[in-house]
Amino acid sequence: MWKLFTRSAKNVVLSSQKEALGLGDGYVSTEHVLLGLLRHPDCMALQVLGRMQISSEWLESKVAEKAWKGEPIECAELTLTPRVKRVVDLAHDEAQKLGNNYIGTEHLLLGLVRERDGLAGRILANAGVNIDNARSFTRVIQDELGDMEHGQTEPSE
Repeated sequence: MWKLFTRSAKNVVLSSQKEALGLGDGYVSTEHVLLGLLRHPDCMALQVLGRMQISSEWLESKVAEKAWKGEPIECAELTLTPRVKRVVDLAHDEAQKLGNNYIGTEHLLLGLVRERDGLAGRILANAGVNIDNARSFTRVIQDELGDMEHGQTEPSE
């Protein structure tokens, strides 16, 4: 499935790993993925949140309040929690529902929203993000940008 990820989505995953290490975790959880998205201000996921008037700063502050914080660690290989694996599966499902042949940052956001039991899903729900609105704004932005025009729609090699 990794081959379906756009360059931006791959960068978000890498940022998620850095966030996990910075928080002292040896695994990538949903809050790390959300923080990874927030580190890429030009990604489509943040465009969707912006249209929903959800502040990146607010989201980051909520993660900071609720996430476990340990000493930063160095680790060569981080595992994904079962919840993050589910987020990826849900992102793939969302991409298919939208008729996209790639997994972009917008799909990762939709996966986080649908995976409501993780910390990121709860924070997004508390911010008023629901799957119908997030999916609707994703469609609007994709239509505005046009397929293959915005540089995130084509899977990277």
